[in-house]
Amino acid sequence: MKRLFILLISFVLLASCATADTVGDSSSAGSEQDIADSQDSAIETVRISDINARRGVYLCDPEPEDPDGLELSEYAGLLEYEALAEVSGMNIEVHGLSDENQTLKILAGDSDIDIYFLFLDDMQLIKEKGFCTPIESDIIEQFNSKTFPALRDYCVDENGDIIAMPVSQYMDALFIPKKAVDELGIEAEDVEYLDDFLELVRSYDGERHNYGFHTMFYYELEDQYHYYYCDLENGEFEYDNEVFRKLYEDLLGGWVADGNDYRPEFSRYIGQHVLDEDENLFIYTSISRLLSVTDAEKNKAVTDSLMCFPIPKLDENVEKHVGGSAVFAYINPYSKNKEAALRLLEAIAQNFYDVTYWHTVPYIFSDMSMYPEAIDTDSQLFRDYIAMSNNCEMLLYSVNDEVSYIDWQYAYHELPLEDALAERTRVVDIKLNE
Repeated sequence: MKRLFILLISFVLLASCATADTVGDSSSAGSEQDIADSQDSAIETVRISDINARRGVYLCDPEPEDPDGLELSEYAGLLEYEALAEVSGMNIEVHGLSDENQTLKILAGDSDIDIYFLFLDDMQLIKEKGFCTPIESDIIEQFNSKTFPALRDYCVDENGDIIAMPVSQYMDALFIPKKAVDELGIEAEDVEYLDDFLELVRSYDGERHNYGFHTMFYYELEDQYHYYYCDLENGEFEYDNEVFRKLYEDLLGGWVADGNDYRPEFSRYIGQHVLDEDENLFIYTSISRLLSVTDAEKNKAVTDSLMCFPIPKLDENVEKHVGGSAVFAYINPYSKNKEAALRLLEAIAQNFYDVTYWHTVPYIFSDMSMYPEAIDTDSQLFRDYIAMSNNCEMLLYSVNDEVSYIDWQYAYHELPLEDALAERTRVVDIKLNE
C-alpha cells in the first residue's frame, strides 16, 4: 500500500469494491475470441447500473459505508476492477488488493496474471529490468498522448515504444474561496513558497480556517526535496541537514491536540464545511473531491466560488510540482492472453469515465476534450488545475511506506527529532541500497 497513513484524510470508502480474492484470483481466462466477440456488450456491462449514482455522491453528502472496511489507499487506479475482470475474463492483479508481491511475480516470469495495475515505483523496477512488452495500439497511443506529460513520458521505453497506460495520478492543490481572495488580496505569488504560505496562515487572525494540511501535505513537499535535493535512483539522500530539518519541523513538529487526534497548529480536518466559502481560508485536497463528472450544477457552484493555487514550492531550487503517486496498467509479458489483455486496455481507454469509481475519479488529461460534459473545462479553476498538473515532474521512487510510521510518531510527540531523523535514514538506506 502506498501512503496508507497519509491518505486516511480522504475519507473515501468504496461502495462496491473488489476484494483480493475476487480481483487477484488466478482462475482461467476467457478465450481471445470470446473477448473480441463480446467487447461491445462487455463495456455495457461494466457500466454498473448504479455507477452514476455512486459517482455523483457530493463531498458534503453522507458517504456510503464499505462493507469490507477497505480504504482508498489500498487501491491502485480507481477503476471498476471486479467488473472489468468478470466481463473480460482477464486475470487482473491490483497493487494493494493482494498480499503477493507483484514485482517478484513478474520477475519470476509467472504467467497467471494478464494485467497488472501498479504504482510508479513498481513500474520503475520493471522498466529498469526490461520486463516489458511494447504495446502496439493506435488507441492507447492516442489515449496516452492526451494525458499529462509527466505520465505519458513515463509510459515509453528507451526506444520510444509504449509499454504502459496511465490510469491515475494523485495531484492535490490549494483551493481558496474567491471571497477570501477579495478580502485579503491573496494571489498565487503570495504563497509560491512554503515559507510565505506558513507565514500567511500562521499570522492570519480572522475567522476563516485551513483544512486538510496533514501528513499528505508534508509528503508533497518531501517529494520536492527528494526530487531536487536527492538522487534516490542511485540511493543517495540526506535528512540531517538544514533544509530537510526545517521542512520536517515546520510541517510535522508541534502538532496540537484536536479531539482524539493531532494536527498542524494552522489546520483543521476536512469536514462538512469544506465548501463553505465563508468558513474556509485554504483547502488542501484533490480536485476530484470537489468536482463531479456527472453533476454540472454542483460543479458550477464550486468553480464560481473557489480558486486553485499550486502547492507551495519548498524553496527557490524547486522548479516544478512533483507528482509522486501514479498508477499504470501494464500487460504481463508472460501472459498467455496478451492480445485479449490489449483489447481490454483499449476498451478502458475508449470508455475511461464509464469504468472509474464513483467519487475520486482520476483527472489525468491535459487534453480538455477528454473530460465529461459536466466538467466546465473553460472555468478558471479547472484551467489553473490543469496548468499546474501539466507543469509537473514525476518522482520515480517512493519511501513513504517505510517512513510513515516514523513520521507519525514524531508528529504525535512520541519520537524526538534526532531519533526520527536517524531512524528515517536507517530504513530508507535499507530500501534504496540493500
